[in-house]
Amino acid sequence: MEFCRECLIAAYCKRLVTPIFVDDELKRPFFQSDLKAFLVRYTYTHGLPPSEWHEHLVDLNRDYRGWYKSGDGREVLLRLSVFEIPHIREWFRDYIQIVPNGVETRLRGESKERVRVLATIMRAYYPEEAMMWGVRAANDN
Repeated sequence: MEFCRECLIAAYCKRLVTPIFVDDELKRPFFQSDLKAFLVRYTYTHGLPPSEWHEHLVDLNRDYRGWYKSGDGREVLLRLSVFEIPHIREWFRDYIQIVPNGVETRLRGESKERVRVLATIMRAYYPEEAMMWGVRAANDN
């Protein structure tokens, strides 16, 4: 990807924007199970053990050529410090699990910001897949 003159000076693309996930999106009934299914496939495809997820997210965030925006359109910086806790490997190991079909999971309060940052970084790289997280057909016909 080549930068235009304006973006080259800014060191990021001003037209490449990823909205962060807002609370309403995180609370969708099947959002967690869809995100987890995506993360399981991603983990398998990239051969990522739980011990490498934190560093992988830091690298993805560092290499992202765009910027993140909040619900009101302002630029936000993702707080990767939410992953700097003891035993984060175990959190990744326990969070990235397949959820059986039809099971709704709830988002625990202490995990909400971690999930928001994780999902937003994944949305930046896989926007088409992220559009469908938590979305179900209106009918089965």
